[in-house]
Amino acid sequence: MAEAKIPHRFVRLAAHAVGRQEAEDRVLGALNTAGINVTRSQLAQAAYSTLPLNPPTTFTQLVGRMMNTGEVPGLDAQAWMQSQRHLAVVSETDVEGIELSLGTGPRSSQPMSGPGYHTNDVVSDVLDNVLAHRREVAELSHFGQAGFQPCFRSYIAYLLASVTAIDAYLNRHRWFGLNDPSIRLSDAAKKEIKNVAVSLDQKLRRWVPALTGGRLLDESGQPWAEYTILRVTRNGYTHVNDPDHRFELRRAADILNKCRLGVGQLLIDLAELFAHAPAPAMYRVRYAHEATFVSKSVAGSA
Repeated sequence: MAEAKIPHRFVRLAAHAVGRQEAEDRVLGALNTAGINVTRSQLAQAAYSTLPLNPPTTFTQLVGRMMNTGEVPGLDAQAWMQSQRHLAVVSETDVEGIELSLGTGPRSSQPMSGPGYHTNDVVSDVLDNVLAHRREVAELSHFGQAGFQPCFRSYIAYLLASVTAIDAYLNRHRWFGLNDPSIRLSDAAKKEIKNVAVSLDQKLRRWVPALTGGRLLDESGQPWAEYTILRVTRNGYTHVNDPDHRFELRRAADILNKCRLGVGQLLIDLAELFAHAPAPAMYRVRYAHEATFVSKSVAGSA
């Protein structure tokens, strides 16, 4: 029997999120933030020693996870939760008719009936969608029975999720800024953020200083430039001003990498302006496995 031919995939994701050196630096920083002081000069001695974490973990294990996911397991989540004013909650059930409801601080969500899924950690949810759709694009980047249309669908979903994650982050802070009495905003700031009929660029330029006491997001760096590329690319598919769609796999591979700085790093920078630790999902997107276009000729000669 002839062996099934493995289809050529034009987009490939790297095996690791980051290299060992960068992973070690990130883990050292996360440990120091948690009050566990380990220096680079101590690594050879401490690499396989059990660290005082829950569950007990070695430095080498943390580095391995960081290289695979971009997240320092346990420590990133701990720093994020400790810095949150409003807790992130997820509720889900497969039982029909059971009621699911969420409440955190001043917000009580509308109850819903199971089976279903309910979360108020929308930003992390959408960021995980960004990563899932990236993987789908790579897996579907072969010319199958449906051509490239399945891959194209996942690519559009990736673009939508990338822009939505930033919008959801700002909208969350706006809601609590207007409804949490413990957050003291000036009347001018409240007036500024009450207007929801503004573009995402204007939210970043006007809402952020209104909500953070005047802090501004840097528009001169690579995160803003790559966010802009993502937003413009997404708009080209969602507003459909032209009578045709163009989907080039070579360009798609490049755009799949824009979420690293244009979404992940941009949100990490925003978290710093809002004075809270980044959510673990922000790190996962910041260090998303690099996408590469793979020509058939290159694959055939490998």
